[in-house]
Order: sequence, then C-alpha cells, then structure tokens
Amino acid sequence: MRLDAQTPFVPFIDARIEVVLDAFAVVGVIAERAAAMPSTEYEGLVHEVRAAHHDPLFANYLVRLPTLVAAVGMRACD
Repeated sequence: MRLDAQTPFVPFIDARIEVVLDAFAVVGVIAERAAAMPSTEYEGLVHEVRAAHHDPLFANYLVRLPTLVAAVGMRACD
C-alpha cells in the first residue's frame, strides 16, 4: 500500500480563506471556556485577520490549509 499526501497552499486573499476564517470564528467561545482569552478579544483578532484578507497588500502571502487525509481505495504499489 502506498500513501500519498498533499498540503495545499492558497494566496491569503483567495476567496476560499473565508471558509477558514468562518471556522476560526467559532473557536472564540471555546477559547473563553478554556480561559485562554475572552471571546471578544478572539473575535477582534479574527476581525483583524478578515480585514487583512481583503487588503491587496497581502496578495503575496500564502496560507497552508489543513492537510486532508483520505483513503479512496487500495491497490498494490509498483
């Protein structure tokens, strides 16, 4: 069996980053419950990152998206 992995990178201003920002926005309540920081502070950080996402000056920055691991079948390796 052979395993293949891919770690995609996208420009920071790519529209797909909105999905990642929306996912991180949910973490504010979790951070507050864990006493890591108040949810309002966390929401402020997400707001700053979202504002930067819409700033063309960040066009050359890349973001590593979470690695997706999936098994889609099995075959003998060559």
